[in-house]
Amino acid sequence: MFAQPPAARAEGDQTWQACISTRTAPDDKVAACGTVIEIGCETGKNLAAAYCFRGHGLTEKREFDAALSDLNESIRLDPTSACALTNRGRVYAFKRDLDRAIADYDEAIRIDPAFVLAYINRGNAYRDSEQLDRAAADYGEVIKLAPADARGWRNRGMIRLYHGDTKGGLADYDKALQ
Repeated sequence: MFAQPPAARAEGDQTWQACISTRTAPDDKVAACGTVIEIGCETGKNLAAAYCFRGHGLTEKREFDAALSDLNESIRLDPTSACALTNRGRVYAFKRDLDRAIADYDEAIRIDPAFVLAYINRGNAYRDSEQLDRAAADYGEVIKLAPADARGWRNRGMIRLYHGDTKGGLADYDKALQ
């Protein structure tokens, strides 16, 4: 789901692991990352990652302004973080600022052209802004990069159904189910 986080100074530290884990509940993620940030032993990309993951936790809690603050700090610390840009784009999408969301996804993809989540999220933003051909192209890129990821097939199937291509849409849904 995320780009690979950098190794922490205390790589085996449970607080760091809770901060960066994709399985940590949002409240626990926010708390763990907050501890990592407050302790002050991480710098550079590690500190940026802690802000990014706390921003993700805050996004999941629908605390969008706090999430934006953390994600902006993450990007300030590491402007090459496709993960932070994608997470910030997601916040903008939730806030219905689709142009800013798409701009962040564009930059994330420029930095990491194989970052599948950025394509999925940009495709969703294009879909929500009724740019269905662009959405379909992004979902097609997901299928190319990660053919086992059901989201690409499912989302492209939805676009095909919107376009009246029932056969193609159902075929994509079948692939998603596989």
